[in-house]
Amino acid sequence: RVNRKKGKGNYNLQLSLNADNAGDTFAAARTIAVGATPTAFTDFVGVSDPNDFYRFTVGDPSLLNVALNQLTAGATVTLFDANQKPLLTSSGSGATAAILQGTFNSGTYFLRIAPEAGAKTTYNLTVEADLVLDQAGQDFASASGLNVGTVPVTVTDSISGSDPADFYQFNATTLGELQIDLTGLSPTADLDVILYDPNQGLLAFQGGAAAGGNEQILVNIPQTGIYYIAVVPASPGNSSAYTLSAALIADQAGQNFDTATNLNVGFIPVQVSDSVSDNDPSDFYQFTATTLGSLQIDLTGLAATADLDVILYDSTRTSVSFRGGAGAGGNEQILADISQPGIYYIEVKPASPGNRSTYTLGAVLVPVDNFGDSTADATLLTAPGTPSFLVLSDAPNLYSDFVGGGDIDVFKLVFDQPRNFLSVNLAGLTANLDVRLYVEGNASTALLSNSGGTTEESFIGNLGPGTYYLEIIPGESGASSTYDLRLSVRPNSNVPTITRDVNPGLNEDANARALTDVNGTLFFIGQDGTPDTPAGLWKSQGTLDTTVKVGSFTRIDALAAIGSSVYFSAGSAASGTELWKWDSSGGSLGTLSQISEIAAGAFNSSPRALTAARNNLYFIATATGEATGNMLYRLGSSGVPVAIAAAGDAPGNLTYVEATDTLYYRAGVSGEGGNRLWKITGAGGGTPSTPINPSEPINLSTFGSAATSPRFVTSLQAIDSDLFFLSASEAADSNIELRRIDSTGAFFTYDPSGDPLEPSISSIFSGVAVVKDSANVSYAYFQASNANGEELFRANLATGAIQELSQITPDAISPGISNFKVYNNKLYFSANNGTDGTELWVTDPNTLAVSQIEIFSGEASPSNPNSSSPTNLITVAGKLYFSATGLDGRELYSIDTISPGSTGLPTQVVDINPGAGSSDPAGLIAIAALSGTGTSGTLYFTADDGVNGREVWTV
Repeated sequence: RVNRKKGKGNYNLQLSLNADNAGDTFAAARTIAVGATPTAFTDFVGVSDPNDFYRFTVGDPSLLNVALNQLTAGATVTLFDANQKPLLTSSGSGATAAILQGTFNSGTYFLRIAPEAGAKTTYNLTVEADLVLDQAGQDFASASGLNVGTVPVTVTDSISGSDPADFYQFNATTLGELQIDLTGLSPTADLDVILYDPNQGLLAFQGGAAAGGNEQILVNIPQTGIYYIAVVPASPGNSSAYTLSAALIADQAGQNFDTATNLNVGFIPVQVSDSVSDNDPSDFYQFTATTLGSLQIDLTGLAATADLDVILYDSTRTSVSFRGGAGAGGNEQILADISQPGIYYIEVKPASPGNRSTYTLGAVLVPVDNFGDSTADATLLTAPGTPSFLVLSDAPNLYSDFVGGGDIDVFKLVFDQPRNFLSVNLAGLTANLDVRLYVEGNASTALLSNSGGTTEESFIGNLGPGTYYLEIIPGESGASSTYDLRLSVRPNSNVPTITRDVNPGLNEDANARALTDVNGTLFFIGQDGTPDTPAGLWKSQGTLDTTVKVGSFTRIDALAAIGSSVYFSAGSAASGTELWKWDSSGGSLGTLSQISEIAAGAFNSSPRALTAARNNLYFIATATGEATGNMLYRLGSSGVPVAIAAAGDAPGNLTYVEATDTLYYRAGVSGEGGNRLWKITGAGGGTPSTPINPSEPINLSTFGSAATSPRFVTSLQAIDSDLFFLSASEAADSNIELRRIDSTGAFFTYDPSGDPLEPSISSIFSGVAVVKDSANVSYAYFQASNANGEELFRANLATGAIQELSQITPDAISPGISNFKVYNNKLYFSANNGTDGTELWVTDPNTLAVSQIEIFSGEASPSNPNSSSPTNLITVAGKLYFSATGLDGRELYSIDTISPGSTGLPTQVVDINPGAGSSDPAGLIAIAALSGTGTSGTLYFTADDGVNGREVWTV
């Protein structure tokens, strides 16, 4: 009760009730039982109760653990023996836990809990005593086995009146320094340790450390065999638990210069552990410095009572550095500059007789940093003929250095030529290093070679004019390695070169293919060796730094461009082969997205025949994953593929005529034979028409008398505003002729035989070419047959008149006309006259004459003429390029009829695969220059130079 007296005031009232469960003196100490299971007690100490005492007894040597937890203020715990002599007191202050740990003999002990001055606190006391089991034998015959080796082996046991000696044995299979440590004794006990040789003779004895003190034996093992260790009381009545540890460090060092042990000292720190003693007074090591740099030697891990020195000698065995004087247990360090390569020696020896100790010797040689570490101090390597440090040239130059420990190397390359063919190879690695290449000011788009491990790293390809930085960097955290960097550059403007070797390595084939123009940027499919997703989608502007992979898949098929986006069919493990899109949003690598999963799950819809029609994409796919479910799809502005209904059976041969915005294709009609011609008008807009019903007659007057649409339609080809195709006008494919639909929708038939019921076109038909003569009259050229056999014909598109050109073959043998290409108002093509093999031919639309241009003359064998077999004809920047076979194999050729002084004859551009080997140029494509550059396009193609596999090339 609190009474208010006269006046007023504030007060605080605190009440507490703490039951005192422990005694307040030694005599009144609370007796507790302890064992292997922790026992817990809760109580309070403070000003009113300054001491709590507990008494417990252990019957055998034990490992004791005492913990004082859940304190609100500072308190200590002290252990006393039966005579009330303090043995251990906890350290620390404040409310942190107080801990006691140790090994103790059988007997009675006291614990006292006391608060810090002025403090009061509750506490939780836990006590645990684990019995130390007898693991050792009592004599030589029963000695327990220990596996003593370079890794210390440890055992805990005890000595008492009933167990007065513990014996252990071990088999020394190597010579070296043996270290035995006896620790963990009771504070009142004194134990000794003895080592016996294989004959059970005394080899070493260690005792005399005061009660509770540690003992150590360091001795050289002079021979292999069985050795014994005994732990005994220093005098009768001493008993204690103890911890015995032992390690045998083999002698790894030589005893003099001639027997010095070799150490592989380099940029990766090397360590060795050994010992010196009176029996082994010097340890010698040697290493070969192959690079110059800073040497660091560290001598550590000495015994607390030992003083050792370390000495460095040069190849003449003259001392060049000495370190000593650190005192007992002190570390020594040598720092020295290695100014010339050669053999060096390291000696470890006692500072004075009687010093003996194990030790750890560490050494590292960090090479001299020869090259810059940032763009600010990058080492300049320039094009040939420009004075600088370490000139970069056509022949590979070697640059060797070290990267690691925070050090990278940066090279600066400055080019003023239109095109510079750069070759980079990083080899000689002992850890994972990478190469990083970027144009000045644009490090965010850097190319990174990351083959992994110590695999060689390579960059091969073109660079335009400008300043570039080449960095050698660690490929993973902590990686350090010397390296050999080989660099070369070949300035050129007209010689074909690899755009970028996307799968570097000897004969590592990128299998580059499907070259596609996407708004002035080259896209292609190639393999860079990535496992699981080997097919990569790549884009390029014709240089090494712009040729980058934008996506990886299990497979990629046809590509089609709409504006600056590219659509393609690609496979992934999750959704099978479906339609994908790349667009230019999202940074330099663009953004990839799967358009839709037409066939659910892992089934393949297998989109193919991708055909761009202005803003729409048409393609063939199957929603069921089965080939019989092929349907025509359209992808419009909604971004969702829509199956086009009533589009015929098994549509194919999709062909878009941009001038009339019409998509033509062939498809069947159920129950009727032969594919029919179908069309969708307004194909590139938002609302294309439905497919034309093929059962309705369409101006068939020129197809014959039957009132049906053309049958057996094949070989659709768009030229300007016209569609050319082959078809028959009867129920059987017995009168295949060349047909044409013009911009008005009118149908035309071109029949060189003059008989509408007889076919003019054979199965080897290879297309149509349209050329204008000097009077601006357009002629369609094609191979067909009449009474004279198969030859080259042309049709006047204004009048329909058909003319046969000069005979190519003297008889009815087919000349195999193909590969039409219009160049400089002339038609070039390949044909075989039956005598000279398949060669290049040309005709001028102002005449009916044809001329052969023989590239590969002679015979491969009797009656077997050599054939150049020209293919891939394409015009780029005023020249006609094509692939052809000659004495140097199949290579790239060109014809120039426009440039002043040109002969107009075929010329091999370069022997890409030197000698008789063939680079086999393929996929020739002209990529239009970007808007506003004023150039007339760039030629790209794939080729195999016999070294780098099939890659993309440019000229």
